[in-house]
Amino acid sequence: MFPTSLMSLLLILAMTLGTLTSSAVAEDARSDWDRFQFAGSKYFSAGQLLDALIAEPDFLLATHPHGDKAGVREVTKRLLLAGYQRAGFASPEIDVQTISDDGVSIHINEGQRFYCGSVRVNGANQVDPQFLADRLMKPFSK
Repeated sequence: MFPTSLMSLLLILAMTLGTLTSSAVAEDARSDWDRFQFAGSKYFSAGQLLDALIAEPDFLLATHPHGDKAGVREVTKRLLLAGYQRAGFASPEIDVQTISDDGVSIHINEGQRFYCGSVRVNGANQVDPQFLADRLMKPFSK
């Protein structure tokens, strides 16, 4: 058996090596996504767009080192178009270009953003229907 002090030293050494390894892996993972460059987006930051893409399994599969490099462009464009349309942009234009072996340039033309049209409230007993309709039509402050 090991003496207690030696066990403590081994435990501290293992924890230190684990921390160093995990921080190196985390830094590598962050720099891995730096190859995606976004331009033209006014409503969403590059970080928000990248976070939304990374949350999609199709994107992760396409960007995997063993994935289809040509498929990255199609998947990225499809996911960004769907996201912008869900956010109220009727006809966004997304141009995804490969700029180097791994680099990807994404130019976004968001176009016009649409909000809900007129609102009519039926059956409101406890709230003034016009007040509720007005409140639903106005954008929330940030």
